[in-house]
Amino acid sequence: MPRSHAALVCRGVSVDAETNVLSLFDLLEEVQATINLPADEALSSQGAVVVPLQYVVVALIGRSDPDVAENFVLRYQIQGPSTKALGEVHFNVDLTSHQRVRTIHRAAAIPIEKSGIHQFVFAYQTAGEDTWNEIARYPMQIEVKVNTSTP
Repeated sequence: MPRSHAALVCRGVSVDAETNVLSLFDLLEEVQATINLPADEALSSQGAVVVPLQYVVVALIGRSDPDVAENFVLRYQIQGPSTKALGEVHFNVDLTSHQRVRTIHRAAAIPIEKSGIHQFVFAYQTAGEDTWNEIARYPMQIEVKVNTSTP
């Protein structure tokens, strides 16, 4: 069973070419988004709305038992305030020759449901299993301002 050492969302990352040290910049705890909708439409009628936002999702995952090699799929799923899944990304993780691995995913947009706490939920699935096992969560407060226009 893999173990999460860290699961974070930030504005950017840098990896030192000589030391392989990872630096994270601007952890994202709260985001404000503005969307434009016609006056007769509500955000709730839109379902998930994709908003431009540059961010990076970083996960450091390791073996729970140093002597047991592991292979699995790691997923992070973005859930809205209603816990509805709005999007997800999968990574194949091979911990047969390493004790831990980090995944870095750069994104240019984020799906949002409405104002409130959105969760980045990290889970793994091993080969032959149908269930996802949660290992970490990262909450992000997203405030949505709706600009309405009249035709």
